[in-house]
This record gives sequence, structure tokens and C-alpha cells, in this order.
Amino acid sequence: MPPIVAKRMRPIWRLPARQIFKKLAQFALGWIYMLVRPIIPYEASPGKPERSLAVVTGKCTQEQLALCQRIFDEGVTRRHHIEQKAQWTFTAIAFLIPTIASVLFFFVKDAGVQRVDHPLLLVVIVGSATLLVLSFVSALRAMAIKHNESLFVHSVIEEESDEFRSYEVEFHAKGLLHCAVMNAAVNDHTAQFVKGAYTLLAIAVVGFALGIGVIGFDVTGTKGSPGDLLNGKSSSVTQQDGSEVKAKGVQCRREGPDEIMDEFP
Repeated sequence: MPPIVAKRMRPIWRLPARQIFKKLAQFALGWIYMLVRPIIPYEASPGKPERSLAVVTGKCTQEQLALCQRIFDEGVTRRHHIEQKAQWTFTAIAFLIPTIASVLFFFVKDAGVQRVDHPLLLVVIVGSATLLVLSFVSALRAMAIKHNESLFVHSVIEEESDEFRSYEVEFHAKGLLHCAVMNAAVNDHTAQFVKGAYTLLAIAVVGFALGIGVIGFDVTGTKGSPGDLLNGKSSSVTQQDGSEVKAKGVQCRREGPDEIMDEFP
């Protein structure tokens, strides 16, 4: 007999061609939605389920009541886990934004970067900065979601008569399940923001790393490495007037109509 075990997720290329195109379309739409989700306004609370738990009939045993309590507790545990991930992502973004901004400011102030001509590189850096901002907004919105439902006063006291309710196991179980259903919708909504936050953060960091790396290699190749200058190796840079500047050690000589010896400050 085959074991009662769920099958592992298969690569999409092993699916029929029609399902492959459907999966690719869902993947593309998911990425587009991930980019625009941080700026989309949402309702403050989830909608109530179409089927109300009030229509459920029958007797509830103590074992079923314990199961309802467990379902409710699992939702609370999941909410704490999602909130913790949102705080970690927000902290990482808050640390990376000033760090990356200072590195970019250093490169922009460097005269050598002004000679780097890579339009595509500029697009990558600007795109990465945009993704980083969207990641920050997504993490912030995930932390701002505080909607949570739990049993409160009116689960014990009648709202109209202000008298204590007669304890009913069924009423208690329905209240726990209602709170669990509503909290599950909130948790799913918050998890989407957290997932978008760290996904956009990862892409932004990779884009910044590639951009800064290319700029660094280009500038180093243009100006010559500091190690070569300290070791006394010569390097040359062509000036706009066609003359050539050769550097050796800490001295620089301009070859042209007038030979001038300059020293670095």
C-alpha cells in the first residue's frame, strides 16, 4: 500500500504545457502585485466569513473545546512569529539605508566616478533604491497592522441585559473558532507584506552590490590602485588636452610643452 505522505512540489517544467503557462502568468502577476502592494490602501479589518458559525448545531465535547482552543493558540503564535520577522526586516532596512547612502555619497563625491559612463548602471542603482524604499514601506505597514480578535467581556456578560451568561460549551467553542478565523485572515495579510519586504530587500541589496562593484572596478582601472602608487609603480591618465600624466610614488610629472614637477599634498 502507498504511504499516506504528501508528494513533494515538482518543477513546473514537469507539468503539462498549459499549466506551465498558467504558473508563469501567476508568477509574473505575483511579482507585479508585490511591487505595488506597499502603496495600495486596504481595509482596517478583514471581512466576516460568508458562513457564520452561529448556524453550527450539535453538542461540543470537552475534547472538541480543547481542539478549538489549540486552533486559536496556534493563530496567536503565528502572529507573534510574523511580527518578529517584520521587526527584523525593518531593523535590517533601517541599518542598510544610511550605510548604502553613505557609500553612494562617497562615490558621487569622488571625481573618478564622474568619468564613469554606464547608463544601465545608473538604472540599476536607481531601481535598487526604489526597491529599498518599497521594502521599507512594506515592513512598516506590516508592523502597523494590529487588528486582533479574542474573547472579551461580552463572551461572559450579556450585552443587552448586563447579566452573566449561562456557560455553554458550544458558545465558547464558536467564539474561539470565530476569533481564529478572523485572526488567520489578518495573519495572511501581514505575512504578504513581510514576504514582500524581505524579497524586495534582497533584490535591492544585490542591485546595490553589483552597481557599487562595477563603479569601484571602473574607477580603480581609471585612476590606478592606491597600492600601485605606494609601491612606486607607474600609472598614466590621459588628460583632456591630450597630454599624459604619469604618477610614481607620491610625485607626478606632466609631459607636454612645459615640464612641471608637482607633488601631492
